[in-house]
Amino acid sequence: MIVLTGIVLKLHPKINNEKIESGSKKFFFWLNKNFIHEFVCSSSFLNNLTNRIDILRLIYYKLCGVKNPLFVIIAPDVKFLDPYLLVLGKKIFIGYGTIISGHIIQGGKLIVDYVKIGDNVRIGASCFIACGVEIQESTMIGFGVKIGSNCKIGKNVIISSETIIDDNVIIEDNVVIGKFCIIGKNSILKYKSVLSFNQIIKPRSIIDFGKKQMT
Repeated sequence: MIVLTGIVLKLHPKINNEKIESGSKKFFFWLNKNFIHEFVCSSSFLNNLTNRIDILRLIYYKLCGVKNPLFVIIAPDVKFLDPYLLVLGKKIFIGYGTIISGHIIQGGKLIVDYVKIGDNVRIGASCFIACGVEIQESTMIGFGVKIGSNCKIGKNVIISSETIIDDNVIIEDNVVIGKFCIIGKNSILKYKSVLSFNQIIKPRSIIDFGKKQMT
């Protein structure tokens, strides 16, 4: 059944990264495609079977359009919404219960966009990653981190547990972010910036190079 579902998704009309009017023909194509994928995604047994058995993961996610599904360790209850919009590098770990979504509803429109995750990225349990996010290689993301849409995260970044990153944030290479931080929309964290725990960064802020932000 898992392979058959993958074949149906493979034959389904492709939806590219774009904005789609609610109620349009493309919207219903997307809705139907996601409904079919939910057959696997909503069943803990089928979902974990797919994620944990290499050959099933390779066949199903390849049919769905995921890039490099074989080179990923996926913990139980991980959910890929819109899997055909997921581009994976190699040697990635994705922790228990994490959700990665390729869509949001915004301003009455469905927005679908790729999620790109580079080599050697570690994503902790119970994270949420929205559409349009890019995470470059060797970045580590802790437990319960929430990353909003269209965020760009550089190389060798450390994002500690329970941090919330709002939409359109840019985090440059080698940044370190402590636990329980909140990063406002459209902010930029410059190269090698450091945030201690429990920091709140206002929207559209620019965090200067290498300067530790104190409470």
